[in-house]
Amino acid sequence: MGDTGQRAGERPIIRTCFGKTAGGDVVAHFVLDSRDYPDRQAFSAAYREAYAEARRRGTGYEWQSDVIDHDDPRSPLPTWEEFRRAG
Repeated sequence: MGDTGQRAGERPIIRTCFGKTAGGDVVAHFVLDSRDYPDRQAFSAAYREAYAEARRRGTGYEWQSDVIDHDDPRSPLPTWEEFRRAG
């Protein structure tokens, strides 16, 4: 299983952040993948940080949570860390 931030038997979670463009289209901006964090607490802390930043930006963000398998492919979307660094 490797270091996926999951307890034995837990399946990983991804949270995708969506927002609306100026034209009103809904687009996915970034993803938080629990496999990128050492444990659920770190994953939850990153989600709270990302959620607060999305609210601060005031761009109408919405979130989708999905349970995935440990060997599912990575999302092509930027991670929260990549999105945050890009500003």
